[in-house]
Amino acid sequence: MLGKCGGLSSSGTNGACTLLATATPFQPVKTYSTVMQHLVIVFLTVALALPTLGQAQPGDAEKDSAETMGSASDASALTDDWQRLLVDWSQKIGVSLLILFVFWVLAAMARKVVRKAGATAGIDTSVINLLARSAHVALIAVGLVTTLGTLGIDVSVIVASLGLTGFAVSFALKDSISNLLSGMLILIYRPFKVGASIKVKTFEGQVTAIDLRYTKLERDGEKILVPNSLLFTNPISIQSGSANEN
Repeated sequence: MLGKCGGLSSSGTNGACTLLATATPFQPVKTYSTVMQHLVIVFLTVALALPTLGQAQPGDAEKDSAETMGSASDASALTDDWQRLLVDWSQKIGVSLLILFVFWVLAAMARKVVRKAGATAGIDTSVINLLARSAHVALIAVGLVTTLGTLGIDVSVIVASLGLTGFAVSFALKDSISNLLSGMLILIYRPFKVGASIKVKTFEGQVTAIDLRYTKLERDGEKILVPNSLLFTNPISIQSGSANEN
C-alpha cells in the first residue's frame, strides 16, 4: 500500500494525500481445488490396486499347489522306504536269532553226546572234555557265520581272514599242536597205562601221569616230562612185568 500526496491547489490549500492500495492478486480457491484433485486421483489409484494385491495369481496358486503335492509325495515315499527297511531288517534279525538259537542247541547236544560216547568207550576224561569243547566251539562258530550271512554281511572276507589266522597260528604252534594231537591219540589207543615202565630213546622210567602235552616218567626220584609227539613217533619199549605190555 503506497501513499501519494499532491501539491498546492489553485485555491491555496494543500493537496490531500491519497492512499493507494496496490497488491498482487491471490487465488486461494483455485490452488485448493488442484490439491483436492491430486488427492482424489491417489485415493482412487490405491483403491483399485488393493483388490489386485489381495488376490493370488493363478500361476502362483498352481505353483504352490504343485510344490505342496511334491513335498507330500516325497514325505510319503520316505515313510514307505523306512517302513520297508524296518520290515526287512526285522525279518532278517528274527531269522538270524532263530538260526543262532538252533546252532546253540545243537552245540549243547553235541557236547553231551560226545561226553556220553567218550564215557561209554572208556576214553580219558581230559580227551572227552577237549573233544566236547571243540565240537561246541565249532558249532557256535558255524552258527555265527551263518547268522552274519543271513543279515546280509559278506562273510567270505571273515572266513578268509580266519583261515589265514588259523594257518599262521598253527604254523607258529606246530610243536604244541603236535604234542596235543599225539596226547589225544595216546589216551585213546592206550599203548601203555599209568604204572607201566617204558623206555623211549634215552628216556626211561615208570609212567606216573599222562596228559595232553606230556607223559610224566619217574625214576630214582627223578621226574621226566616226555613230549607226547616223541612217544607217538618213536618206538616205545615196555619192560616186562609192568602194568601193560605192548
